[in-house]
Amino acid sequence: MKRKLSHKIDVQSPNRVSEPHGTYSSEVCIAPVQLIVNVSDSKTANDIKRAIKLMKGVVSVKTNPKVKVQEDITKTKGFQEAMDDVRLGRTYHAESVDDMFKQILGK
Repeated sequence: MKRKLSHKIDVQSPNRVSEPHGTYSSEVCIAPVQLIVNVSDSKTANDIKRAIKLMKGVVSVKTNPKVKVQEDITKTKGFQEAMDDVRLGRTYHAESVDDMFKQILGK
Protein backbone atom coordinates (compact mmCIF):
# COMPACT_ATOMS: atom_id res chain seq x y z
CA MET A 1 0.00 0.00 0.00
CA LYS A 2 1.48 3.34 -1.06
CA ARG A 3 1.20 6.39 1.16
CA LYS A 4 1.18 9.85 -0.25
CA LEU A 5 3.27 12.40 1.62
CA SER A 6 1.68 15.77 2.15
CA HIS A 7 4.87 17.64 1.22
CA LYS A 8 7.76 16.56 -0.99
CA ILE A 9 11.09 18.17 -1.68
CA ASP A 10 11.58 18.62 -5.41
CA VAL A 11 14.81 16.93 -6.50
CA GLN A 12 15.42 19.42 -9.31
CA SER A 13 14.79 22.39 -6.97
CA PRO A 14 15.65 21.20 -3.45
CA ASN A 15 14.85 24.61 -1.99
CA ARG A 16 11.21 24.34 -3.01
CA VAL A 17 8.50 22.29 -1.37
CA SER A 18 5.56 20.93 -3.33
CA GLU A 19 2.08 21.24 -1.93
CA PRO A 20 -0.28 18.23 -1.82
CA HIS A 21 -1.64 19.00 -5.28
CA GLY A 22 1.73 19.56 -6.96
CA THR A 23 1.80 23.33 -6.73
CA TYR A 24 4.87 24.99 -5.30
CA SER A 25 4.88 26.99 -2.10
CA SER A 26 7.45 29.39 -0.77
CA GLU A 27 11.06 28.30 -0.43
CA VAL A 28 12.16 26.14 2.48
CA CYS A 29 14.07 28.04 5.14
CA ILE A 30 17.48 26.47 5.51
CA ALA A 31 19.39 27.61 8.57
CA PRO A 32 22.60 29.38 7.54
CA VAL A 33 25.94 28.20 8.84
CA GLN A 34 27.68 30.75 11.03
CA LEU A 35 31.46 31.06 11.10
CA ILE A 36 33.02 32.90 14.03
CA VAL A 37 36.58 34.18 13.68
CA ASN A 38 38.40 36.01 16.49
CA VAL A 39 41.03 38.46 15.26
CA SER A 40 43.22 40.63 17.47
CA ASP A 41 44.11 43.28 14.84
CA SER A 42 41.30 45.48 13.49
CA LYS A 43 43.06 46.04 10.13
CA THR A 44 43.34 42.29 9.61
CA ALA A 45 39.69 41.91 10.58
CA ASN A 46 38.66 44.42 7.92
CA ASP A 47 40.77 42.64 5.28
CA ILE A 48 39.26 39.27 6.19
CA LYS A 49 35.76 40.78 6.12
CA ARG A 50 36.31 42.15 2.59
CA ALA A 51 37.70 38.81 1.39
CA ILE A 52 34.81 36.82 2.84
CA LYS A 53 32.25 39.14 1.18
CA LEU A 54 33.72 38.16 -2.21
CA MET A 55 33.11 34.44 -1.67
CA LYS A 56 30.20 32.65 -3.31
CA GLY A 57 27.31 31.84 -0.98
CA VAL A 58 28.12 34.44 1.68
CA VAL A 59 24.90 36.15 2.72
CA SER A 60 26.23 38.69 5.20
CA VAL A 61 29.38 39.57 7.12
CA LYS A 62 29.06 41.40 10.42
CA THR A 63 31.62 42.71 12.85
CA ASN A 64 30.78 42.53 16.54
CA PRO A 65 32.02 45.28 18.83
CA LYS A 66 35.03 44.45 20.89
CA VAL A 67 34.28 41.72 23.38
CA LYS A 68 34.71 42.82 26.96
CA VAL A 69 37.61 41.00 28.56
CA GLN A 70 36.61 39.33 31.81
CA GLU A 71 37.91 41.30 34.74
CA ASP A 72 40.07 39.83 37.47
CA ILE A 73 37.71 37.83 39.68
CA THR A 74 39.61 38.80 42.82
CA LYS A 75 38.48 42.40 42.31
CA THR A 76 34.77 41.60 42.08
CA LYS A 77 32.37 42.42 44.88
CA GLY A 78 31.23 38.80 45.23
CA PHE A 79 34.80 37.57 45.72
CA GLN A 80 35.47 40.29 48.30
CA GLU A 81 32.29 39.32 50.21
CA ALA A 82 33.32 35.65 50.16
CA MET A 83 36.75 36.51 51.53
CA ASP A 84 35.10 38.60 54.27
CA ASP A 85 33.00 35.55 55.21
CA VAL A 86 36.15 33.43 55.48
CA ARG A 87 37.98 36.07 57.49
CA LEU A 88 35.06 36.52 59.91
CA GLY A 89 34.51 32.78 60.35
CA ARG A 90 31.13 32.63 58.60
CA THR A 91 31.94 29.30 56.98
CA TYR A 92 30.95 25.73 57.73
CA HIS A 93 32.69 22.44 57.25
CA ALA A 94 31.19 18.99 56.89
CA GLU A 95 32.99 15.67 56.66
CA SER A 96 30.34 14.20 54.37
CA VAL A 97 26.91 14.86 52.91
CA ASP A 98 25.34 13.06 55.87
CA ASP A 99 27.31 15.27 58.26
CA MET A 100 26.15 18.36 56.34
CA PHE A 101 22.48 17.33 56.67
CA LYS A 102 22.99 16.66 60.38
CA GLN A 103 24.35 20.18 60.81
CA ILE A 104 21.54 21.74 58.75
CA LEU A 105 18.65 19.71 60.16
CA GLY A 106 20.04 19.27 63.63
CA LYS A 107 19.49 15.49 63.68
